[in-house]
Amino acid sequence: MAGYKDKSVPEIGKERADLYWMDAKDRAHLTHWGRRPSVRERSRETLLRQWYGETEGNAEIAARRSPPVHIGRVVGSVMRDLGLSRNVLLEELLDSWSAVVGDDVARRSVPSDIQGATLTVEVSDSSWMYMLQTVHRQRIVDELRRISDNKLRDIRFVPHGRIRRTNQ
Repeated sequence: MAGYKDKSVPEIGKERADLYWMDAKDRAHLTHWGRRPSVRERSRETLLRQWYGETEGNAEIAARRSPPVHIGRVVGSVMRDLGLSRNVLLEELLDSWSAVVGDDVARRSVPSDIQGATLTVEVSDSSWMYMLQTVHRQRIVDELRRISDNKLRDIRFVPHGRIRRTNQ
């Protein structure tokens, strides 16, 4: 076959060839029924099936499509893009707050916000705020780092009612 070049192998000195050229990308911006293959994509599939035969054609089409992605990775990236991953972390902290800090401290404090790597905790009164900042701070920070896989590295204590709720 003179002049035949394998499109799946990049040539030296050129851009990396698109190894997944059978992905349905023409209508990627659409949803639901609009995600069907375009006329161009259907004609490529038809030509491959005619060239290789029905069984081998389907295998060639599948080999030139992107490998499947685990749903957990997709959901995680969407949540990160929307800024929801910190809300999930805050909800997990609210559920396990008494296990993290102990029952006495949990009765007098509540996690209320996450800004970057800092957890903001509302405290019921100033005497407990002083106790938390001086006595319990390092233990709580160490525990937060452990349970959040080092996503939370600091803590800030504020009086109860100082955090403005914007998304409720």
